[in-house]
Amino acid sequence: MTSVPNPFHLSDEEIARRKAKHYARYAQDRADEARFFKDVADHKMYILKDDGVYRHVRFKQPDSMNMHFDLITYPGGMLYTGDMGTFVFWRLEDMFEFFRSSGDKDWMEEVGVTLYTNHSYWSEKLIASNCSGRFEGKSTEFNAERFKEVIVEDYLRRWIRNSRESETLTKDERRELWEAVHDEIIEQCDDYGENIQTKAYEFNWSPSRGYGEKAPSFHFDDLFEHNFQQYTHSFRWACLAIAWGILQYDAWKDEQAKISPVNEKPFAYIPKWVPSRLEKHNHVTGHITKNVGAKAEDYMPIYLKDVTK
Repeated sequence: MTSVPNPFHLSDEEIARRKAKHYARYAQDRADEARFFKDVADHKMYILKDDGVYRHVRFKQPDSMNMHFDLITYPGGMLYTGDMGTFVFWRLEDMFEFFRSSGDKDWMEEVGVTLYTNHSYWSEKLIASNCSGRFEGKSTEFNAERFKEVIVEDYLRRWIRNSRESETLTKDERRELWEAVHDEIIEQCDDYGENIQTKAYEFNWSPSRGYGEKAPSFHFDDLFEHNFQQYTHSFRWACLAIAWGILQYDAWKDEQAKISPVNEKPFAYIPKWVPSRLEKHNHVTGHITKNVGAKAEDYMPIYLKDVTK
């Protein structure tokens, strides 16, 4: 096996530590994927339209719309819609190709996932999302825990440490500063939500004893440089659904090319609970093989009537 270049001459222990830190960073991705696979364990694929880049592919349980989703493509765009909301992407003529081409197998192996998603890059291609009803329609939301972490670790602890070392504040004053930040910012975070950032910008604390013009002042400079946004659960789930759904679609297309190479259009996928004299169901692969002489125009009306109830 070829050794990995080590231009910084790091020790084996340091390399192992950095790999472990990198792996831990994506714990949320692994948890999301594990939950997603449970959510779609009984899902089946339904091809409602498959005409070049014009597609409508549905994924759902045979007898329920719980956790269902649709992938609808058209020249230049793709619509994801389902239980996790609606997101519209715009980038390439064939958006399935866009999501396929962004895979990184090395990254997937490093972080321990089997589906490749790129929340940052993919969200840049969003042009619309649902804005009412059950979901807020956002791809990102305020991360209160990250905000609290920055306030305490990047500011408050540094203030306390520096004022102790420089003897700028007494022990009682350092306690007062800590309590002021805790009571006015940390404790108010859940009530204010994203607006807590404005309250933090306005925070300005000085000790009560007289210092004159040289009184030390503590306020959150450069807080705006931090990013307190995180991707919503619904958007992360949708990204996994897109990656997984396209894999299912591609596998079906590959199978259709093998079993029906002369058809102008492949037959739609029909689950085993839909009877039809036109299909021969493969209970191993879950795919449908056409009978000789069957035509798409004879076949599709039966399919559409059953799966769109």
